[in-house]
Formats: sequence, structure tokens, C-alpha cells
Amino acid sequence: MIRKYRKIRNTVKVLAVCFIVCCSCISCEKSVRSITLDQTAVTLKVGDTLLLHATIEPEKAENKTVVWTSSDPTVAMVLNGMVIAMDEGTATISATSAEGEKTANCIVTVENSGPRAMVVMIAFADHDMEIVLAGTGAVKINWGDETEENFTLSTTPTSYKHDCASTFGQVITITGNNVTYMECISFDIKFVDVSKNTKLTELYCGGSFMDNIDLSKNTKLKKFTCYSDLSGLDVSKNTALIELDVIYCNFLADKLNALFETLHDNPIQGGKTIYIGKYGNSEECDKSIAEQKGWTVIMDPF
Repeated sequence: MIRKYRKIRNTVKVLAVCFIVCCSCISCEKSVRSITLDQTAVTLKVGDTLLLHATIEPEKAENKTVVWTSSDPTVAMVLNGMVIAMDEGTATISATSAEGEKTANCIVTVENSGPRAMVVMIAFADHDMEIVLAGTGAVKINWGDETEENFTLSTTPTSYKHDCASTFGQVITITGNNVTYMECISFDIKFVDVSKNTKLTELYCGGSFMDNIDLSKNTKLKKFTCYSDLSGLDVSKNTALIELDVIYCNFLADKLNALFETLHDNPIQGGKTIYIGKYGNSEECDKSIAEQKGWTVIMDPF
């Protein structure tokens, strides 16, 4: 009887060990072991785009989330694997697994110091996309779906449309040396980079998904409109600005006061106007901060 009990007990121990080993193996199959990119080194020209594909092993890994970064976004930006060549130089694009922090790199070399690129990222591109541009000379629009079009700019704002059936969003790249006016006809804009276009004088963004924009390089900018809750909007470098429309940005009083502080105080013939919206406690903002710099503050109840 005792022998029989010992035999059963040993069998149970063996089964328990086997169960633990099996569970451990299953767990290993679901943990990220490695990440690789389909390309490790590429050469692009300013304005080009390239979609990098990341592969996570094992195939059955539960968490396949990838975090994309660039060592120098002024040379090459990356958004969800889409690389945009911005300016001459070299940058390292890294794909890192959210689990285990496994990393793979691609060295991106950008050539040609020719036309500078502007980037517009659309969050949901399940409808016609429209960009309005003005300026002089040639411009190339890469619509982000392997479609490129070349145009000659007019000094009169002209609409450029593209039909897109994708629901995953698009990265639109606009390349040209003399773009002075850009209007993005969409409320699905997630990101805009105009830092390479120093000749831009007017910029209008729908952008309900945008949370920030850098205008520090656009020193010739005269008019800016945005319909997004931008954080930390700074126009201190835009010393030619005469019209700023943030009616639909949902700024509270403290944000408006911070924005007023960045307004320039240059005297401009014809005056300077900032349009703000009635939202929350925005009526408690200190308009005198802007008014003392020569700005007219108009509050629109919308």
C-alpha cells in the first residue's frame, strides 16, 4: 500500500513538473524575443518618403506594439514607420518593441539640399484630401499612397485634391522652394511640420487632432489659423504676424495669457488682430497683455 502511494505521489510530481515546463514554454512563445526591420540602411532625397516594416519574433507574441523614433527629426522624421526625408544629413530610425525594449535600427542618409519638404499627417484619410497652395515655381505633392504629382504654383491660392480610400491615415509631403500659402482642408489633421519652409506667409490648419505645432522657423508668417487645442503655442519668432485666429482652440484664460506673452510688439501698419473663443473661463484672460503690444483682441462666442 505504501509502495503504491509513493508511486502515485511520484507520478503527480512528474506531471506537475511537466505542467510547469509546458506553461513556461507557452509563456516564452508569447514574449518578444527580437525585432528586425526590412531595411537597415537607405539613401533618400529631400521630400522622399519610405515605409519601414518591423517584424517581431516570435510570431505568436502577444504585444507587437512598436515605438518609432528618429535620432534627428530635422533630417528624417518617422511616423508609424513612415520615414520622411526633411533635409541633408544622416539620422538613425529606431523601432523598439513596447515589450522587452528590443530595438532595430535603420541608417537614413538624406541627399540633395534642394527644395524643402513640408509634412501634413492626416489621421483618417477615408475621404478626399485637399491642400490649397500658392507661391511660385515647382511643387511636388506626395499623397502618401505611392501617388506623386508635380505642379507649377500660382500666386493665387489653388486647390489640389486627391481621392483616398484608406482609413489608416496618410502622410502628405509637399516639396517646393517657394510655397508662401498653405491651407489644409481637413478636420482630421494630426500633425503638421512647416519648419523647412521659411517663405511661408499664410498657414491655415483644420487639425482637430493636432496638439502642437512649431512655427519658430517661419519668421515671415503673417497669418495663422488653427482649429485645434494646441499646447504651448509660441509665436514669439513670428515678428511679421498680423492675424492670429485661435477661436476654436478651446484655450482657457491661463493658456491665452501665455499666448499673449509670446505676441510681438512690432508696430505694423494696418494693425494686428488676434481672434479668441469663448470657452470655459477664457473671458477672464488678461487682454491688456496683448493690447499693450498693439494687438486688437476679438472674442468670438462661436
